[in-house]
Amino acid sequence: MKTKYSKHFFMYTTGLLVMSHSLSAESKIGSREISEEILQEIIAQDNIEETENIEKEIAFNDWQSSWNATNPRTHYQIDGVEPNQNLVRLTDCSEWKISPYDLQKMDTWSAGQEVIIEVDNNSWVNAVRSGQPYIYRLINIYNKSSVRAILSLGSDNTNPLYRHVDSLLKSGNQLSLNGPSKNDATFWRVSSSDSTLFQEWKMDDSVIIGYVKKAWLFSNKYDTILINANLNHYVRAEQI
Repeated sequence: MKTKYSKHFFMYTTGLLVMSHSLSAESKIGSREISEEILQEIIAQDNIEETENIEKEIAFNDWQSSWNATNPRTHYQIDGVEPNQNLVRLTDCSEWKISPYDLQKMDTWSAGQEVIIEVDNNSWVNAVRSGQPYIYRLINIYNKSSVRAILSLGSDNTNPLYRHVDSLLKSGNQLSLNGPSKNDATFWRVSSSDSTLFQEWKMDDSVIIGYVKKAWLFSNKYDTILINANLNHYVRAEQI
């Protein structure tokens, strides 16, 4: 099982790194590679957690076609929809490639509609392990439809919605985020389950904020995902 997982995981991450070379340096998507040592440590830890953690056994929504969005604190708006390119652009200037199987849902998507980003209640590693390449969901709050997506271009660092790592306390799994104006500081604690990934984070890494999909049978205080565009992964966190 571990061997199969490792092969799939490295094929997936290699594909992301190859994709990042075709993007401008400004986007920073996958611009910094996670070391093989860290990857192996994460894989080993995740294999142990799979047998211990109930969250791995709960199918919250089974990737249903329609989600009722978590109560979000951070909304983005649609800046543009380009079905011919499988693309949705948000008002932070991030761009998201949409699964070809969900393109028909985008017929009712248009500029100005509010969107949040969500994932199922899985670690990033376990989401990759699932074999579903489009591990994120963009949820249109206006019509409650959702599409599977992958991040292909990060936020513009001059955009008011841009966020970056402003301080790090790795020993306490804590960080702060700030925006271009330096007046938008927020403080976060990362789930201990994602602490190995968090050790790879650096100052000024670009971050996009999303959420963990909630279910009535499971409560999780780490209900936010912080997507690190430089490393092209997310960690689960709580605002403090």
